[in-house]
Parts: sequence; C-alpha cells; structure tokens
Amino acid sequence: MTMTPEVDFLLQDFEQRQPTGEGEALQALRRQAIETFTQLGFPTTKSEEYRYTNVAPIANAKLPTRLCSGAIVALPASGAALDSAARVVLVDGKLSVGLSQLDSTPDGVRIRALDEALSDEAVQARLAKSETLDKNGFYALNAAFARSGVVIEAANNVALEKPIRVIHVSTDTAAGTSGHIRHLLSLSRHSAQTVDEEYVTLTD
Repeated sequence: MTMTPEVDFLLQDFEQRQPTGEGEALQALRRQAIETFTQLGFPTTKSEEYRYTNVAPIANAKLPTRLCSGAIVALPASGAALDSAARVVLVDGKLSVGLSQLDSTPDGVRIRALDEALSDEAVQARLAKSETLDKNGFYALNAAFARSGVVIEAANNVALEKPIRVIHVSTDTAAGTSGHIRHLLSLSRHSAQTVDEEYVTLTD
C-alpha cells in the first residue's frame, strides 16, 4: 500500500509503545501484525465486508494509542442493572474493579484484565495462536496494539444461565485517541456462556 502520513504515524506509535515482559511468540505476533497492516491498510468500500461502511474518517486521522483512563464514580444510565452472572466495566479500556461486579462471578469462572493476564505465558500462547491477521487491516492493527480488555475463562462443565455483561464506558479523556480492545474467551469441555457487550459514551 502507499505509505501515508497517517500510516507512518501508526508505525511510529507502535515502535514507541512496545511493552516489556512479553514472550517471544507474542512479540513476534505483534511485529507480524503491524507488517501485515502496512500491506493491507484500512479496508475500503471495495471490500465486501465494508461495502457500505466508509472508514476514511478513521484512516485519515492521527489517533495515538490511549494510555490513560478517565475517572468516573458511577455508571451512566444503561442496561447495567440487568440481571447477569457478572458485570465487567471498562473505562476507556481499563478495567474498573470498583464499578464492576466481580464478586458475583460463579465458581469455575475467572475474569481478569487483559493487561494483567499478559504476564501469563498460557494467555500469550492463546493470543498468538488465535489470530487471523490477513482478514483485513483492522484485525492486524488490533493484534499489533491490543493490551486492554478482559480474559474470561470457564472450567469444565460450567454452563452459565445468565450472561456476563461487559460495559465499555468512554469519557472525555478518550477523545482523539484510539483504543485497541481484545477479549479472550477460553471455554473448557462442556462449558458454555454468553457475553453481552454494551458501549456508553459520556461525550458526543
């Protein structure tokens, strides 16, 4: 693809934000992902999947990776009150333990923030194994940058009747930045669960 100032900006952002402590497989995946993105670029309306979606406002913007999260003391009016097995709240991509309801998580289910779980070699291996980088540029870009989100793991024979709710809240702090969120769901034998996601913004 033709190198544009926006793509060059993303490459510089990638180089500046490489984390320490990640295993070789995950580091190699991120390198491969950013290289794949430079080849594919952002999808266009010529792609069947984005035939009716023009992503030019994203492709033509310089959006640095989000590093900080805004602080809120309560959830805005939303479906948060709906019955669920557990509630996970991410504020600008960062897990908010205070706003989440993790103490109700059923036995046999473990929920962790992705950035904390990335120190786990098993989690790194799963991420490195589960990628489809060349589907389109967004997949590759997410794989290159993703460090926020949640890891949800279910043990054998754990079938949840109620969904796990993941609520994404965007604050003023998130304006003009990009967030690359990744959830990793790991289900063991005969386990089953539903994950509902909701997106709430506090600004226009």
